[in-house]
Amino acid sequence: MKALILAAGKDDRLKPLIDEKPVVLFEIENKPLIFHMLDKLLPLNLEEVIILIGYKHQMIADAVKDNYKGLKIKYLINDKYDSTNVIYSLWLAKDYLQDGFISIDGDVLCEAGLYMDVAHSEFESVMVVDHESELGADEMKAKVVNDEIVAIGKELAVNSEAQYGESIGVNKFSGAFVSQYFGTVDSLINDGKTDLYYEDAIQMIINDHKIHRMNIKGYNWIEIDKLEEFEKANRLFSNIHELSDFVLSLPNFETKVISMQDLVFDSRVLLKCSECPKYGKTWTCPPFPDDFDVHALLSPYNRGLMVFLKSTFNTEDEYNSVRQSSTNTLHRVLLDLEKKAGMLGYYYATSFIGGSCKLCPNGCDEEKCRFPHLSRRPLEAVGIDVVETAKKCGVEIKFPVQKYGYFYRAGLLLLG
Repeated sequence: MKALILAAGKDDRLKPLIDEKPVVLFEIENKPLIFHMLDKLLPLNLEEVIILIGYKHQMIADAVKDNYKGLKIKYLINDKYDSTNVIYSLWLAKDYLQDGFISIDGDVLCEAGLYMDVAHSEFESVMVVDHESELGADEMKAKVVNDEIVAIGKELAVNSEAQYGESIGVNKFSGAFVSQYFGTVDSLINDGKTDLYYEDAIQMIINDHKIHRMNIKGYNWIEIDKLEEFEKANRLFSNIHELSDFVLSLPNFETKVISMQDLVFDSRVLLKCSECPKYGKTWTCPPFPDDFDVHALLSPYNRGLMVFLKSTFNTEDEYNSVRQSSTNTLHRVLLDLEKKAGMLGYYYATSFIGGSCKLCPNGCDEEKCRFPHLSRRPLEAVGIDVVETAKKCGVEIKFPVQKYGYFYRAGLLLLG
């Protein structure tokens, strides 16, 4: 399998930065965007990576140079980048892609796991779709029916009769698809239609092929087509991934990098807290002092990790035991994450546990907390709707847990 990175264009929406360097050389956490892409492609054991360049093409080639000896890299140049669109760039690579390929838009940054899922998908042709995106005039819209993409285009009319999302620009196409696709592209180029998107040609043959929709839910991604998106990418793809890698190395743990906007707050959660037998009886649970303003305290934080521990059980007794131990296991991991975050410079890192604090098996001391340096407040205690927040992270928390034989503990590490 080959991969194609489409990096020929110049997006004037990124002025003045784009005047100095192409978007694939914009630095995210002190590393060019193209390096992030190549790092994530390395584990796929690709036959070849083709980088289609145009604007300031020599600058890109000089930057990559010998840094990726583990990849066979070919450069193709679109010297008409300023008068053609991406369909023309893709057409220039057709002779090298006849057996199928993975395509990546040059202004898209996503997590490594997504590339792996696309490459190893059981489906021959796949397009990644985000159903959480706001679909405006600039978004490449995909219409999905039964997990298949049945229509695609920026001008696609969105209605409530089908499922729609944004095609993010990470795809895999089979050799059978490519054969017809490039025949269609040939005709368009010969007719002088070089100003189209590559998706426009896909739309023309979409009824002849099955293209599976891969839902991006659970992965972070960003398209860097505005200056504010570049700043957001630096926040989203920072060294926070050193922390997520630690979590993923632990058995039965899952995690998702989030922004503060991903947290779902609901005042009804606090209402349910008041019905708990531990309400007012534990030092980390409500009610809190009147001057405890959750949103003011959390406002300096800008990102974090949602951490999930999946626990299984077979009997009611086992459930009661695992329910206690899972809380403490997650609690210890969150405290470890705080320490690791501090070593990375996040001095105000703090965490919220799943469920009430169970550090003291026999309950809280009536006079004061025995472990104030270790105890942490539950997510629910500050009004976070754990179920809805988990959904946004691609984790479905089901009830009643006894019916399914497993449950999730959820925690949160905040950085800022």
